[in-house]
Order: sequence, then structure tokens, then C-alpha cells
Amino acid sequence: MMARELRRGLRYEVQLACQVFSPAKAFATFSGVTQNMSRSGLLLALEQAEPASHLPEVGQAVRIVLELPRTVPERRCVECLGRVVRIDRDSPSIAFELRRYQFTGDQSEAGQPSDAFLSP
Repeated sequence: MMARELRRGLRYEVQLACQVFSPAKAFATFSGVTQNMSRSGLLLALEQAEPASHLPEVGQAVRIVLELPRTVPERRCVECLGRVVRIDRDSPSIAFELRRYQFTGDQSEAGQPSDAFLSP
């Protein structure tokens, strides 16, 4: 039996550094690098294997801050709101569905989500 493809959009191989936060403080902040992205989701490779207790669970809400490549001296980020859709502890990697995103300045400015979020 073949697995059914659940992706809604074309994926692009993109490697961007990012941090993942829990809006509800349900798990510790962790870092990784994107493996691929689409308009509505992304796959994140963890920088290091995290204990299961430090990872989010499928369905949990997340806030992801992606650092864009520097083309000017100032650092730019994309702040995303979404949820966990799959966790692969062998790779280790996590797949996220993106529901909203916004472009921000320096990552330190990426505080609480604002009303400026865009829907994918």
C-alpha cells in the first residue's frame, strides 16, 4: 500500500537557520535548519537530538523565527505561526504547517506576534 501524499504545495530545498518557540510555554525553545519549505509548511532538521520531553507534540502551536540570508547589513527574519504535523525522531526532524507569517527586522525584534501576520 502506498502512502498518500499530504503536501498541499510545491516544496523548495532551502536551508535557513531558525528557532522554534512555544506560545504556551509547553516546551523549551530549540534550534534547527530548514530542509525544505512551501507556502504552507516546512520541514526542520534539528541541530542536535533533543530529549523527547523537550520537543513539541503533534498538534501543538508553535512560533518559528527564520533568519533570512543577509543581503544588507541589517538582519531580516520571517516570523511564522503554525502547528506541528509530524515528528521523526530518527532523522531527527519536525514538520510544521504554517498558518500565518510576517517579515521582521532583527531576530531580537521578533517578540510577541503582531496583527501584521499574513495568511499563507
